[in-house]
Amino acid sequence: MIPPDDAYFERFKRDAPFVAVIEYVDAGYTRVTGQRTFRSQKPFKAGAGATIQLQGMNLNLYGLSACPSKRDISVYVYSGPCDQAAPQYINTELSLSPMLLCRVFESQADKPLQDATCFTLYRVLDTEIIHNLEDAVLRVGAVMLTRDKEGRPLRPDLETSEQFAREKQTLLWNPSAAAALGIHQ
Repeated sequence: MIPPDDAYFERFKRDAPFVAVIEYVDAGYTRVTGQRTFRSQKPFKAGAGATIQLQGMNLNLYGLSACPSKRDISVYVYSGPCDQAAPQYINTELSLSPMLLCRVFESQADKPLQDATCFTLYRVLDTEIIHNLEDAVLRVGAVMLTRDKEGRPLRPDLETSEQFAREKQTLLWNPSAAAALGIHQ
């Protein structure tokens, strides 16, 4: 999927301190069929697991799974229940980014939980940086890829991000956390 460019985000930035745009796309990602815009004076918030709450609906970061355990882990910058690592990191990302763009298949437009892929916009030293939110939470090890019955990831495009976290032994992939949680490296 092609990430948005700066000009795209520019259209929405003046509306409120925090703006989330959901684009509904056809099954082939060839065209946008609808759009919803959410504005807020405060950052948007994570829900349970790897989800984002937007004024009455939830977006599931497609292909990602949060830690299923409530066991406490203590790894580098995070100490607390394992199942709260993903929401905490997603909240950090959302608080730093004034813009969130998520793409959802049009077939899910009326569902209360919609599978999405999302991009955030940051401003660092007068430079705007756009990045994929799923990639960011995978790289820090706050989530893992969801796999099908055969063990294949639902998002093969993000395998290198999870591999990076495994190699760097970040959060869930830290040996002590992984052993306590029964996660295989």
